[in-house]
Amino acid sequence: MSDKELLLLIYNDTQSIKSDLQSTKEDVQALKTDMQAIKTDMQALKADVQALKTDVQFLKDELQSTKDDVQALKTDVQTLKADVQFLKQDVSDIKLHLENVTDKNITLLVENHVMLINKLNQAVPAANKNLVYEVKVHYLIEKVDKLKKASHVHEDKTA
Repeated sequence: MSDKELLLLIYNDTQSIKSDLQSTKEDVQALKTDMQAIKTDMQALKADVQALKTDVQFLKDELQSTKDDVQALKTDVQTLKADVQFLKQDVSDIKLHLENVTDKNITLLVENHVMLINKLNQAVPAANKNLVYEVKVHYLIEKVDKLKKASHVHEDKTA
């Protein structure tokens, strides 16, 4: 091989290497561009993950607040239940007192009033017995109303 042929062969190889280098430079440039896009995407993903972490923490805080509120409501409901039970007992005691004490005392007063009216009528023959009968009728009306209410309450409880 002559020097010229050898130089030509070297020149062709150099041109081929230059072309390969140019192609490699273009590939490297494309890779750099792709890497930059990936870096940008990664930063966006990091920001999204951070936002998600913040949202999750907010939701955890809200859940804890809701749990605290529910616990407070449970406590309030327990207090209300105790108060209602206390009120039921008070109402029951009042009803018993009305039935056992007040009603009996009123009955005694009415009976004594009737006796006083009878004595007054004996002492003053012109006095009218209508007042006595009126008191008796009112007493009996109250007694009938009470019995009606008691039977309605009993019917409601059995129904």
